[in-house]
Amino acid sequence: MVIQCGIIGNTYDDWLEELFARHEDAVFKVSRIELPNDQGDQGFFKHIEANYDLVIVGESHYFSMEPLLRKGISDHTVLIVSGVEGSFYQVRTAFLEGCFDYIIKTMPEDELKSFRYRLEEHFLQSERNLALLARRITEEMTAVYPRTEKLFLQYWSLLDIEKDGSDYQINDYANAIERLIRFLPLKPIRFHLEDLAQGAAEWICEADYSQERFIATLLFIQQAYRDIFLPHCRHPLVRQAVDLYLDEQFDVETVQDIADHLYVNRSYLSKTFITESDTDLTRYMMRTKMYAARLLLLDSRLSVYDVMEYLRYTDYGHFRKTFKKYTGITPSEYVVTYRDRFSIEVIEK
Repeated sequence: MVIQCGIIGNTYDDWLEELFARHEDAVFKVSRIELPNDQGDQGFFKHIEANYDLVIVGESHYFSMEPLLRKGISDHTVLIVSGVEGSFYQVRTAFLEGCFDYIIKTMPEDELKSFRYRLEEHFLQSERNLALLARRITEEMTAVYPRTEKLFLQYWSLLDIEKDGSDYQINDYANAIERLIRFLPLKPIRFHLEDLAQGAAEWICEADYSQERFIATLLFIQQAYRDIFLPHCRHPLVRQAVDLYLDEQFDVETVQDIADHLYVNRSYLSKTFITESDTDLTRYMMRTKMYAARLLLLDSRLSVYDVMEYLRYTDYGHFRKTFKKYTGITPSEYVVTYRDRFSIEVIEK
């Protein structure tokens, strides 16, 4: 969780470091805010809404502003007035104008603790809501007949989607996707899907219709999960075959290899797999390999030949033909088209 704080004037903010030191996943960033010449400037309010979660204003600066400006800031962010010793009139005015709180340096420790707790709850509650909804989504993903699109929209609505263009928006989207991934049983490919989440976040931020892109990314993850893990199929032989193939990380290359490992007849395994899962085992193995190839090719540290070796391909022509069959483009075209957008290394720069 990244919380952006803007400061106007001379403020009492010693409490900030203690507030966020208790939360490993909370990153606190502080910057100064310059007031506009036109205090009724709607662009300034949009800037506040898009870039700040919390604004702290020094007492003298706060009451020198026009009431419209004070009210506008409090409407678009959490606003705290920091003073030395505010009068009853000043404190009452600040609260009537929608301020979250009015704090002074000489506050008693018990009142300061109460204030920190309320502010902490304000920010962390949204994180808890996102985590609960992510769990609900992943429970639906693993159901026989998932109903997730409505949940995806709810998930989106909990994110602060107005922070267009800000650096930390990428992390907000990526964290939301990664939070969802963490609840899925994705042991063999978790790392690569988390890389995809980071890249997808950048893709979403670049898009004109980011809500649609965000949901499209979640739908891709859902489809990949369902294609790879076949959660709708509970037959023990199918589960054993799937677990073996994923745990061995493509070291078993044919249906006969899997049958040998499971000590069953090849024909019986193939027939059971297609009857119980509605998927041919050979096709399942190839489709899963191509999902893995798409994820691995996003890693700029890997060449196409590195990916081929990991997936047990020895002939580039065969790999190229298979990849194009499942994706519509060649591995090289895929790298050129998507790696710069999705690569986690690009985002980290």
